[in-house]
Amino acid sequence: MQAKDKDMFEELRIAVKCGYVSDLPQPPYRQRALAKLAAPDFTGYDIAGWQDILRYLEIPGGAQVCGENQAKALAALALREK
Repeated sequence: MQAKDKDMFEELRIAVKCGYVSDLPQPPYRQRALAKLAAPDFTGYDIAGWQDILRYLEIPGGAQVCGENQAKALAALALREK
């Protein structure tokens, strides 16, 4: 699968309707961001992008993900834990 050329952070910011990327780790945007990351329609990004966004949202193990499915599973787990 070809990785998207668009900025994952910016697309996530738009999807969760927050003003700035720096708002993503804050409630209620963090929960919305995790839900969007876990959703089946948010796809096509490279592994480095997934690692970066999960690290930015302070998801344990996010920097070590090896694929999109693993990243989505971590996002879903973090969403359930909060």
